[in-house]
Amino acid sequence: MDLSAEIRDKHADAVVVIGGGSAIDAVKIATLAASVGVKDQSGLLAMRAIPDATGVQQPSPGERAGIAIIAVPTTLSGAEFGLIGGATQTNVGIKHLYRSDTLAPDIVIFDPVLSIETPIDLWLTTGIRSIDHAVETILSRDANPFTNALAFDALALLRQGLCATKQNPANVPARHKGQLGNWLAAAGIGRVRYGASHGIGHQLGAVAGVPHGVTSCVLLPAVLAYNAAVTPGRQKAIASAFGRTDVSAAEAVRDFISSLGLPVRISELQVDRRDLIRIAETSIDNAFVRANLRPITTVEDVQEILETAW
Repeated sequence: MDLSAEIRDKHADAVVVIGGGSAIDAVKIATLAASVGVKDQSGLLAMRAIPDATGVQQPSPGERAGIAIIAVPTTLSGAEFGLIGGATQTNVGIKHLYRSDTLAPDIVIFDPVLSIETPIDLWLTTGIRSIDHAVETILSRDANPFTNALAFDALALLRQGLCATKQNPANVPARHKGQLGNWLAAAGIGRVRYGASHGIGHQLGAVAGVPHGVTSCVLLPAVLAYNAAVTPGRQKAIASAFGRTDVSAAEAVRDFISSLGLPVRISELQVDRRDLIRIAETSIDNAFVRANLRPITTVEDVQEILETAW
């Protein structure tokens, strides 16, 4: 709310944001709030995008108007392309989503040289977040030939770019390849509904303080396993995209994440196992959990995924 007030008080006609997904989402939500005159937390909460039973989100009231956003991302989170912004209500440990067709930045500038200052683990984990975007686009109940084509191209670029950047963090062409993969992976944003890796990840972050890139590292393989029975053909294609025909998509993705030196289990993180029930309870109403292709209707369903990820 402080940022929104500053934007409003200065009568800003543009905001430049340089940083990762959290910074970009903060600016998206703050400019929306400033545009519609929201001045306190209760007003901001009233603007949440409320999902229906299938995860379709009703747009937040109002539109961002007269305040341009110029985003210079330094990670691979993909927030710069999103019609959705997330903000955590810390006193209750719930991440709220805001949605508007006017929410995405007006201009996005990719500078791979600038990204060299980004810590390598942050770059790699947000790269897995981008892979999560691509995979859950392919597995979406709204998947279509257009989004699938871009998502599979994204997986190829991200796989190559992340591996090369891991070997040499100063490899500018590899970082640029990752940025292009991130761009293609984001093609599903606003076009398809994501699934449980995103949805449960929101609450793993909100309750336990796990960064979003890391939530994708530990949850995406578990969600792939949960959805395997209802998406066999798609998952075979995903495994092939990682150069694997001998294992499941869940194993292929987990092995790739591990090869980058990143965590693949919640138990590797500083998460209290007792928090899993709270994470499950607060995930069940998340839009992306509701939209998961294999239905998730109970807290126990979420717990099953969390136990697999543990």
